[in-house]
Amino acid sequence: DISGPYSQSLSGKRYILAIVDEYSAFITVYFLKSKSEAPDYIMQCITSLETQTRQQVCVVRSDNAKEFMTKKLIAFYKEKGIKTELTAPYCSKSNGRAERSFRTILDGVRTTLIAAQMPKSYWCEAANYFVYTRNRTYINRHGQSPSETLTARKPEVDKLHPFGALCWAHIDPSQALSKLDGRAERCTLLGYTETSKGFRLLNLKSKKVMFRKHVTFDDNKTYGDIILKKDNISDSLERLQGEWTKDKESSKSSVSDIDDGLSDT
Repeated sequence: DISGPYSQSLSGKRYILAIVDEYSAFITVYFLKSKSEAPDYIMQCITSLETQTRQQVCVVRSDNAKEFMTKKLIAFYKEKGIKTELTAPYCSKSNGRAERSFRTILDGVRTTLIAAQMPKSYWCEAANYFVYTRNRTYINRHGQSPSETLTARKPEVDKLHPFGALCWAHIDPSQALSKLDGRAERCTLLGYTETSKGFRLLNLKSKKVMFRKHVTFDDNKTYGDIILKKDNISDSLERLQGEWTKDKESSKSSVSDIDDGLSDT
């Protein structure tokens, strides 16, 4: 199913495409600029799942939206021998698992953004982080995480950290650095990727998103603790400067009144 449109993310995305495996409850999400991108991502997801699990996708259930019924996608289903099940109009409950997944994802996005005190423009990163973590969290359905149920391998949870956690990404020694230059860059955690063991980070100085493997975390501090503290210090300095300027003008006014009194005498 597709949810959106949302406010534009940093990468220009406005929609969420959620694909839920019925048996394992594993959720795969893609972020779209337009709904027309959905068929390509669906075919990519099915091919990836079949390759990784060595199991064939038998049935795909969706609503009657036109992006799920393109000629290209229907031909792909026929070639794979996949049966399609479409929900009746105005009966979203027939696709309840996918519909319910959006409520779970959005609740998680709000929670992670508020906890990290990060701007809403990072909703895309927060959603990706939440789904990645949720797929590796124990659920009662099979007594294990969706990731383990799907892949038959225990997930690596030792690298999980709070969203927006303060961290230092180690700089590659091969870069031209002087002996006095720092050896790490201050960043905040945005999430993980399914394709690598590195971390997706936001450089707090350059505001650029980057990937790093060697990272040191401080899970007790978040993006908001650093940025908002800096903003509060700036506001305090501006307030003190304003008070100083006001006192200075008041002093000048008092001196001027004394000079006028002396002139009259």
